[in-house]
Amino acid sequence: LKISASTMLSMTNVHFMDFQNQTQMPVIYQASDLFCLPSISETWGLAVNEAMAAGKAILVSDKVGCAVDLVKNGENGYIFESNNLANLKPKLSLLLSKATDLKEMGKVSLEMINEWSFEKQANAFIENLYA
Repeated sequence: LKISASTMLSMTNVHFMDFQNQTQMPVIYQASDLFCLPSISETWGLAVNEAMAAGKAILVSDKVGCAVDLVKNGENGYIFESNNLANLKPKLSLLLSKATDLKEMGKVSLEMINEWSFEKQANAFIENLYA
């Protein structure tokens, strides 16, 4: 993926982060322009919540459990097909081509996550279960 990213995007500013101590995450999120989680299997993906709370645009695979709940295509980021670089590339290129859109999407992420909670999700599930 690292080689593909540098080749596809002709970018040197793409950084792949190894494991980071939780105490470092706020600094890392703030230093980032966007957050990408290309998982092939992820039950939820709590890091997406964290990145949204840091006001970042989000790019996640369709195998990240929270994708459909937290990512609204074109509003706060994009969802791409897992393991499909041809599907990822145009979305990543689009995000990286417009820094002002990244900032605006980050603001939308922050607004969305401030309105979100596990309690609200659980209540919505219960309401739909008994509807």
